[in-house]
Amino acid sequence: MANKKRKKATDQLEVIQNRNVKTKKEKTSGGKTKHKSFRIKLQYKLLIAFIIPIVMMWVAAIIAYKKSAHALESTYERTSQETLLAIASSLENQLAIIENTSITLASDINVTTYYVQAGNEKANPTTLLNVYNKAKNEVKAVRNRNKDIAGLHIITQSGKGFTSGKYDDSAFAKFVDSGDAQLWKDKSVRSNWLGSHPDLDSVYNISKSSYILSIARSISTENAYLYIDVKPSVFDAISEKFEFGEGSILGLVTLDGREYITGRDESIFMENPRIQRLLAGEEVEAGYTNYQGDEYLTLYSPIKDMNCYVCLMVPKSIIIAGTREIRNLNILFFVVAALLALFICMMFAYSVSKVIKKILVALEKAQEGDLTVQVKVKRRDEFNDLGQGMSSMLSHMRELISNVGRVDNEVNGSARLVSENSEVLLESTKQISEAISDVPAPTLY
Repeated sequence: MANKKRKKATDQLEVIQNRNVKTKKEKTSGGKTKHKSFRIKLQYKLLIAFIIPIVMMWVAAIIAYKKSAHALESTYERTSQETLLAIASSLENQLAIIENTSITLASDINVTTYYVQAGNEKANPTTLLNVYNKAKNEVKAVRNRNKDIAGLHIITQSGKGFTSGKYDDSAFAKFVDSGDAQLWKDKSVRSNWLGSHPDLDSVYNISKSSYILSIARSISTENAYLYIDVKPSVFDAISEKFEFGEGSILGLVTLDGREYITGRDESIFMENPRIQRLLAGEEVEAGYTNYQGDEYLTLYSPIKDMNCYVCLMVPKSIIIAGTREIRNLNILFFVVAALLALFICMMFAYSVSKVIKKILVALEKAQEGDLTVQVKVKRRDEFNDLGQGMSSMLSHMRELISNVGRVDNEVNGSARLVSENSEVLLESTKQISEAISDVPAPTLY
């Protein structure tokens, strides 16, 4: 029984020694240990595990930024178009008042009577003068009543005309063959909105900058035409109520190529390809146009039956300015999250590496024969269980070796006892043999 215990303990020790020899070979092969290689790979894996979610969040942030930028552009375009419609509607109402004024004045009894009689060679001069004075007073009254009128002009072949500029008796002779007079070649034309009347300006010495639009209407007789000019302040008063952002350009463009922008004399909209196609009669949608190296959103809104458009150009940088804050926050969040993830990853990898190193040191001591070592891990996770398991294993190994030593002592004691007993038995056997030999042989008779 003692021999069996001794053999079992010896076999277990041989297994342990074989494992230790194998571990030493693995450690010395290649000059590096496998667990160190695993430790490096573990750090990389931890780093990747932390970085992948951050990268995915960054991709999601980029997608969200692009979608929000697109949504913001669409919203800005829609609201700006609605604002342009409001501006166009307000301007249309103001111009409608002036147009109605032109209708009233062109059909005024004193005005029509004067120009009818002026063309009659038999008209009484005194009566004609009285009618002229009444017509003149009516023209002055109309102009004074409406503060939006920049100038009021009547040019006629018969009688005297009226003007807010400098009157010229030969005005009609200069006017009749001009480009402005071509409008009246078509007898079906009764009125038309113009961006300018350069030939009339030249005849009556009118400043083009004094008006932005003009309604031209034929008076109820041949060869007498009324022009009422609209002050720039009409457009300025409406446009200043709306704000489209720094760098935005709001203006009025007429079909005959006149462009008005508050506080500017340069041509901007007439150089815009979209506006050029619009004036050429094409269907044009809102879109971006390059101006001085920057992208501008071009929008427009027509003023019905008045031959003009309210146009707007807004820098793209203004439109997407709202998304810059989102972009900056995303960048800041990504940088902070990446640094935090890297820090957490390094700390976690360091703590794991420290625990593994402590366990390896304990195993190396145990491998060298020191089974009294204890693996103390101050953690509240599976590594603590691993440390306790290692300590328990080493404790059982000590107990096993202790049992082997005790069994060995017992076997040695039994062997000595057997040896002593054998010696006693041998001595007894010798004594018995000697005693037998001393017995006399029997005598036979």
